[in-house]
Amino acid sequence: MGVGECPNLAVLKLSELADHGLVNGQQLVNLEGINERLINTGDESFKHTDALYLQPNAVFFFLLYRLFNVSCGARELRYLFTGPKHTKSFADTGDVLKAIARTLLAHERKLAEQERSGRKAVGITNVVAYINSGLHGKIQYLRQSVRGDQSYIERVNSMYNSIQEEVETYKNKRNIEKGESS
Repeated sequence: MGVGECPNLAVLKLSELADHGLVNGQQLVNLEGINERLINTGDESFKHTDALYLQPNAVFFFLLYRLFNVSCGARELRYLFTGPKHTKSFADTGDVLKAIARTLLAHERKLAEQERSGRKAVGITNVVAYINSGLHGKIQYLRQSVRGDQSYIERVNSMYNSIQEEVETYKNKRNIEKGESS
C-alpha cells in the first residue's frame, strides 16, 4: 500500500491476514469500529459476521439494530461515548444504556401516538442522531430521568447483557477455531 493508504490500527500480522484470506490489493480499514469491508473475503457471510462481531462496539451495534432495526457506523457509535471532538464530553456505558432506553421509550410513544391518530407510524427518524444529541447536545435531555423509564432501562440492560454474552461466545468460538486450524 502507498503512504497514507493504510489507516491507523489497520495493520495486521501476515498470519492474521492469511487467516482472513486477505491478499494484495484488498481493502483494510480502521479496526476501531464497524466496517463490513473489514474482512474482504469471497465468503460474504463470513466477512459480514466477523466484521460485526469482532469490532469493539459490537454489543452496541447489535443492541441498536435489535431495538430500532437501525445499523450505524463506527463514527456514530464512538460519538455515543465521546461526544463532539472539540468537547470530549465522555459518557459511560450506564449513561449510554439509559439514553438508549429513554430513546426507546420516546420512539414507542411516538409510534403509539401516530397509530392512534391514524397516521403512518414512522417513529424517530434518525435514532442515533437523537441519542447523540440527547447525550451531548446543548440540552442533554437523555441524561435526565423520565417518568416510566425504569422498565425500559431494565429491558435495555437485560438485552445488553445477553448480547454481550453472545458476542463473547462468538469471539471465543472464533478463537478456538483459529487455534485448531493453526
